[in-house]
Amino acid sequence: MFKNIETWAKEFENYHIPRWDELPAIEYYMDQVIEYIDQIVSIFAEDQTKIITPSMINNYVKLDLIPPPVKKKYSKKHISILIVITILKPVAKISLIKQAINFQIGVNGGHGAYNLLCDELEKAIRDIPDIITNKSTGDQDEITSDNIAVKIVSRALAYKMLSLKAVEVYNDEQTKDSEER
Repeated sequence: MFKNIETWAKEFENYHIPRWDELPAIEYYMDQVIEYIDQIVSIFAEDQTKIITPSMINNYVKLDLIPPPVKKKYSKKHISILIVITILKPVAKISLIKQAINFQIGVNGGHGAYNLLCDELEKAIRDIPDIITNKSTGDQDEITSDNIAVKIVSRALAYKMLSLKAVEVYNDEQTKDSEER
């Protein structure tokens, strides 16, 4: 079992999410946006269904996650936010994603927030082989083929809880700051 997981993990050694400066300089129509994003985030798809669709994009506009397109065209800003949403959607509710995006933009600016997510996600993906071989877990108990699923899903849940708390604390601080003004 481990060999299969190790082989799978090696597929991601060179995975790269385009940084802000690498995103398309020209504006794209919706079909082009969908094709571009599918190419970038297809490794996160759990099955062969479309990872992003026109109706999803329209809903994100309605939910004010992304600004409306200009003359049916989407800019770097649209594309970067759509990449973030598409990556985070399997692990977080849309409302949390919206708060997290606003939080990171407030802290790092739009370009910095996007690049930070790309950097951190690539690091996390590259850590998978070390996690499998117990090199970076800090866990005293060895990860084996018998316990890998439980150990990793437990960590995923803990990290999700931590991210929820971080956004909650940020929102509380923002509310407190605005009330003091």
